[in-house]
Amino acid sequence: MERKKSLFSKEEINTGRQPFMDIAKAIAILFMVEIHLLMYAAEGIYDTHPVFSFISDIFTGGVFAAPVFMFCMGVGIAYSRSSKHPLLAKRGLDLYIKSWLLNIARGTIAYLIAYFVTKEAEYLTGAVFFTTILDILQFAALAFFLMDLLKLLKLKEEIIFLISVAMSVAGSFLRYIELDNYPLSVAVGHFVGAEHENFEACFPLFNWFIFVAGGLLFGKIIRKCGNVKKLLGILFAFSLPIMIVYNVIAIPRNIGIYSSELAYYYMTSVDAVYAFSAVFIMLFISYILADVMNDKVKTLCGTISRRINEIYCIHWVLILSVVVPVANWIFEISINIPVLLVLTVVIFVISYFLAGKLEKSKVWNIMMRKK
Repeated sequence: MERKKSLFSKEEINTGRQPFMDIAKAIAILFMVEIHLLMYAAEGIYDTHPVFSFISDIFTGGVFAAPVFMFCMGVGIAYSRSSKHPLLAKRGLDLYIKSWLLNIARGTIAYLIAYFVTKEAEYLTGAVFFTTILDILQFAALAFFLMDLLKLLKLKEEIIFLISVAMSVAGSFLRYIELDNYPLSVAVGHFVGAEHENFEACFPLFNWFIFVAGGLLFGKIIRKCGNVKKLLGILFAFSLPIMIVYNVIAIPRNIGIYSSELAYYYMTSVDAVYAFSAVFIMLFISYILADVMNDKVKTLCGTISRRINEIYCIHWVLILSVVVPVANWIFEISINIPVLLVLTVVIFVISYFLAGKLEKSKVWNIMMRKK
C-alpha cells in the first residue's frame, strides 16, 4: 500500500520564486490605488453610493490591501538572501527617507502652492497634514529596523511571531492616545495609536508588525512545503468562516474595525485574526489564478512586485498632486464610480511605466542605494 506523501519535508524544497505572492501583491497595490482615489479625489461617492464605498473601504481597500502587502513583505524577507543584519536596517533607512520624501512630493508641495495662490487656510492645513502623516512606508521602515534587531539576536521565526503577538496585544490597548504636543504625537504615532488635531498615525508598529512577522513565519513554513496549494486550501477553509462570523457580528454592532474611522489602523489582536483570514483568502485565490495564468501575465505580476515601492510612491503623487488639484480644485468635477474605476486603471498603468523609468535611472538607484 502506497504511503501518503507528507505535506511537509524536513528539507527546504520550495525555495524558488512564488508567482502567487507576486499576484497577491499586484492585486493589493491595485486595490490601494482605488481606495486612495476614493478617499481623496472622489469623496462624494461615500454619500451617493455607501455600499460601494463600504466594500472599497473595508474589503478591497482594507483587509485585502495593506495586511496582504505587509504579509508579503514578511514572506519576501524569508525568501531573500539579504535578510540579515545590517542589510535589513539599511533597507529600513532607505524606506524611511523615501517615506518623508513621498510626504513632501505627494501632498506638501501641491497644498502649499494652492495656499499661496488662494490664501485659503484649509490648504495650509492640508500641507501640514500630508507632511507629518505616518503611512505604510514609515511602518515598513520601522518593521525592517525591528526585524534587523531580532535577526541580530538570532531569534527564530516562531519567537519573532510571538513577540509580534505581544506587541499586537499591547497595541490593542495603546490606541486613541491624545497628546497635547504635536511633534510628540508624530514621534509616538510611529509605534502606537497616538492622536492630535490634523495628524494621523495610519499604521502603528505595535498594531501591524504581526503581519510582517506572520509573513516571515509563513515563508519559513512554505519553504519546506511540498504542496502549497493544499496548504493554502486548508487555510482558506479555516479563514472563510472567520471572515463571515467576524462581519456578521461586527458590522451590525459597529464594533471592531467598524467602530471608528481609525479603528482599522489601530486594529486589535482580534481584528488582526480577521485580517489574517483575508490574507489567506487572497493568497489562495492568487494561487488559483497562478495556475490558470500564462507565463507573460505571471512575468508582468513579477515585475509589478519588483517595482511595488516605486508604484506605490508614484500613484500617491499622481492622485494628490495631479488628480485632486485638476479635478477637484480647478474644474470641481464630481467623480462617479465609472470614472473612479477608469482612473484607477489609468493611474496604475502610468505608475507601472514610470516605475520602470525610475528603475533605469542612475540618480534614483544611487539615492535608493541600489546597485
